[in-house]
Amino acid sequence: MDELNASSFEPGYFILPYGVPVSANCQKVNAIFGTLAWSFDDDEIVRMLSGGLLLDGISAGILSKRGFKQYIGVDFKGLIDREKGKYSIETVVSRKTGVKEGLSLNTNLLVRLSMLEPRKGASEWTTIITPERKRFGGGIIVCKNKLGGRVATFAAPNPACLPSSYQRQTITQNVIRFISGGKFTSIMVTGGANLLPIHFESEDKHFAVVLNGSPDAARPIVRVNGIKDKPAHATLLTPLGMPVKAKVNIVCEKNAVYVTSRSELPYLGFLVLQW
Repeated sequence: MDELNASSFEPGYFILPYGVPVSANCQKVNAIFGTLAWSFDDDEIVRMLSGGLLLDGISAGILSKRGFKQYIGVDFKGLIDREKGKYSIETVVSRKTGVKEGLSLNTNLLVRLSMLEPRKGASEWTTIITPERKRFGGGIIVCKNKLGGRVATFAAPNPACLPSSYQRQTITQNVIRFISGGKFTSIMVTGGANLLPIHFESEDKHFAVVLNGSPDAARPIVRVNGIKDKPAHATLLTPLGMPVKAKVNIVCEKNAVYVTSRSELPYLGFLVLQW
């Protein structure tokens, strides 16, 4: 009965804990996982394919059935159940992931996995292999399409089910940067596990909020994309404590500003940046 589960929350469960903010509204970069791909009409799909789009194995299969195969860069070969497939390891094959080539990640516990192959012009960033190190299919496949958009597809149905790691966080953030075409204008956060970002935007003000959702204290590193000036204010909010000015180090680069907290952010504490 999981075919009837068409949740719009699964992309958020995946990328939010990896330090990428999410929105329920359509953005320049969007994500469709699972059978939710049936819920959009053709015009909406084309509009999303013309920007940045993140897919999982199931949604890629559905878009292929609907006639969009040429725009997503993958051939969908089927959804393989655990008892019928020998998939075991996801190995990194591209430096564009941001991590070392040859790194092995676990896919062994997934209940099922999509078998994908890259189409002409697409690039494979990770490969799924068996315990005998034989190829099962592509793990992460990215492409640029004729509509001017960029698409990344994870073979895993709902990649939030994959075991979490700092390496997978790096890979996921680089996937988002790729499909945005280097024009991602929100924030990305590293520096700890489960640092959850929120980005509030009005006509002339931005607030970036980072919640520490892990029991371990952390020093968040916030990459603010698309700005050249330093954030005007940095505030630390802690449970049962008064707001205090946060101590931060700021490094300005060409297309981004990096803000690193010098103060530890405790469990359920907030770092608030304003610019």
